[in-house]
Amino acid sequence: MKRISVEVRSEYTEVTTGLAEKELKRLKTEKISKDVGFAEEALAGLASKENFSKVALRKTDATSTPGSKDRLDPFKDNMLLHVKGRRNVQTRLVAPTSLSINSGDCYVLITPDKIINWVGTFSNVIEKAKAADITSFIHTKRDMGCRSGTSVATIEEEKQRLGAGKHFWATLGGQQDYQAVGPEEEDEIYETLINKTNMVYKLVDNSLLPYQEYWGAILKYDMLHPELTLVFDFGSELYLWLGKKVSPEERKVGRILSQQLWEKGYDYSSCDINPLCPLHNTGGVPIKSTTRPDWALFGKVHQGMETILFKEKFFDWPDSARIIKVKGQDADTEKKVELVELQAYDVSKMVPANTSPVTLVLEGSNVGRGTKWLEDMQGFIKQTDIITCGVNVWHVMEYDHYKLPETCYGQFHEGDTYVVRWQYMVSNAGLKSLKGQAARNTLTGRERCAYFFWQGSESTINEKGASALMTVELDEERGPQVRVIQGKEPPCFLNLFNGSMMVHIGKREEEESNTQGPWRLYCVRNEHENELMLLEINLCIDNLRSRSSFVLLNVKTGHLYIWNGCKSPQHTRQQARRAADKLKIHCPLEVGLHTDASIMISEMEEGEEKSQFWGAVESRDRTRYMSLLDSGRSLEHSVRLFYMTSVSGIFEVAERLNPCRTDEFYTPFPFLQSDLYKVSQPALFLVDNHYEVYLWQGWWPEGNEEEGNVHTGSAHSRFNIDRKCALQTTINYCKGFRSRMPNMYIVCAGVEPQQFTNIFPYWEVDETAKELNMRDGKHEGYLESAEEMLSKLSRTQYSLEELQERPLPEGVDASKLESYLDDETFENILHMSKEDFYKLPSWKQRQLKQPTGLF
Repeated sequence: MKRISVEVRSEYTEVTTGLAEKELKRLKTEKISKDVGFAEEALAGLASKENFSKVALRKTDATSTPGSKDRLDPFKDNMLLHVKGRRNVQTRLVAPTSLSINSGDCYVLITPDKIINWVGTFSNVIEKAKAADITSFIHTKRDMGCRSGTSVATIEEEKQRLGAGKHFWATLGGQQDYQAVGPEEEDEIYETLINKTNMVYKLVDNSLLPYQEYWGAILKYDMLHPELTLVFDFGSELYLWLGKKVSPEERKVGRILSQQLWEKGYDYSSCDINPLCPLHNTGGVPIKSTTRPDWALFGKVHQGMETILFKEKFFDWPDSARIIKVKGQDADTEKKVELVELQAYDVSKMVPANTSPVTLVLEGSNVGRGTKWLEDMQGFIKQTDIITCGVNVWHVMEYDHYKLPETCYGQFHEGDTYVVRWQYMVSNAGLKSLKGQAARNTLTGRERCAYFFWQGSESTINEKGASALMTVELDEERGPQVRVIQGKEPPCFLNLFNGSMMVHIGKREEEESNTQGPWRLYCVRNEHENELMLLEINLCIDNLRSRSSFVLLNVKTGHLYIWNGCKSPQHTRQQARRAADKLKIHCPLEVGLHTDASIMISEMEEGEEKSQFWGAVESRDRTRYMSLLDSGRSLEHSVRLFYMTSVSGIFEVAERLNPCRTDEFYTPFPFLQSDLYKVSQPALFLVDNHYEVYLWQGWWPEGNEEEGNVHTGSAHSRFNIDRKCALQTTINYCKGFRSRMPNMYIVCAGVEPQQFTNIFPYWEVDETAKELNMRDGKHEGYLESAEEMLSKLSRTQYSLEELQERPLPEGVDASKLESYLDDETFENILHMSKEDFYKLPSWKQRQLKQPTGLF
């Protein structure tokens, strides 16, 4: 056999290729790395070369392409815009058919390759101008999906058979008979009725709640805040609007909820016009459907990127294209408002009392006070009757809830939260359609449902949140959800309990938190019989008021006393008697009346009290509640309240209204202490008590260790300017429009005098505000003339000794103490003139001030 031998070698020779290319790559990498602090791997990537012609690109998902369903583009390939109105011209999407056309209006047809402005023969000049503006905007701004090659044409009705007119009618399915011009007043009626169909929702706690202020009303630009997620339902158009500061999570929730609203369909059976088919009663889109037509639009718009069709729904959308700007103007300085430029408010706007009727808008309909609603529709009165079909009440706790029996309806505790379900119907009568014919909806409409979540003043944050979430869970009908705060109940809510509502101290499930003694003291609230409410307050002589009536009940013996203050109006006395009679007929279990006791009613006047009454309140000192027995004044007036602020850059005043106000009666105590204390502090309020006018000043909140100092020197300066404006406004308000000059005072939170606290139905001293204001030099019962305080705030010079005292004089800016010195003292202390000093940088100014004690 032949042997095969293998030679085994212990070494080899490497053959290296491409040395020149590798060396060039190394030198290039080294050159890049000299001035850039990148990692070696990143540098290698930058130095490499790739042949992209060999790279295969993946296909994108169809849902990410323009025009796809899931993108929610706020436009479609074919859209017919209806332009109609005279004062507030409306632009709405309508069906792209000849049935939508009317000789009295203008239309804008948008297709992938054309924009056609169709001008009706009898359209007014405002409609023609608006349609032309919209057409021009879409073309020049490439809006509504318009492309660069899109052509523009304007056709008049008389010449519609030529040129673009053929394309117009071909897109609408061929020219057919269309509607003639309507009556002369049609445009004004259309504007009113179409705005009544506007539905706006706000995303709150993962649910869509009606935006009450703009529900069924004209929309305003100011409602679009960057932190909000809003849903606008215009019938033929539904938009999800996302503010710039909305989180990704909220965007997702808004997308899901708006999709659900879209898929739910629509129901305009209770409205006087169908926004999907506004100009004809028959032969068009049904007034109620579980689906929307294919031509309707469901789109998403981001703040700052709204389409012209969306913008046209707003009465005051700013048109930046028409603002003339100076080249090079600094935007920051343009927005800056100097503090010294703030001026006192025009008091002529404050004097007229607000006489608008009280109402609540639910699903686009005014429900008034819960019984009926009368509305002036530009020359004719629309009467609406509100019929209550049923009421249900749930008591909501943090981790549980249960339905209350009917005998407990109307019984609330200040430490609890409740959900109230209201089933009702709306009946319209005496209304004419746009064509002058009898309206469709003259009979009772469909059954509706609304949910109120009532939150007691002493309920916890968790319980308030639970009530809101439970409202969403219980709302199977997806009706409107209304938050009701204790003391601010709307009349339609009070009406549900027909004058039997009571609010008790404590919590329903914790009897130890309820009033423990035998006596219960109730304050009588509201003026109308069906809105009557008894509010339990602490039994103390300090809580009596000469301008009201009270119910005092002994739950052991059943003795009930009606105490009438000497200035209590007749309608309040009558309300107290009604409340007492109701308790005698049926006393709720929550009151705690012993089973063997029956109610016996006695009525007494202030100054004629029985010994049993004095024994219950444990004092006979009338000065503790400032009795008006010796007052000869007529006190038949309602208190007015105005909130003052310059947070917008302009000093403004807004009147706070009593939610249960009425023209039939005056209200002695329309406001609560919480109206002053539950706003951002420090706040300023003008309180008009007819014979005295007070300017109430809040307190500077004290930050904790984590928050640090919550106010700065500039904030103090701004507030002092606000105070000056508020004081001047108060003085002008009293001097200019009163036959008799009232006394004008300034009071401070926590240390208010008794004559001020007795303007409110009950009062509890806020110890935090008291401590902070006393630290600033105020004292208990602080009361100062408004004119004297304005004089102090207007003072511009102080001596060095006055500026070194603590607390500082009123109105002095602690960050600029040196500015209050006269010129001579200033130069002696800082060794330079004021002009030279203020030319120095801020750090240098602080350095010079430190040794002087002016820092």
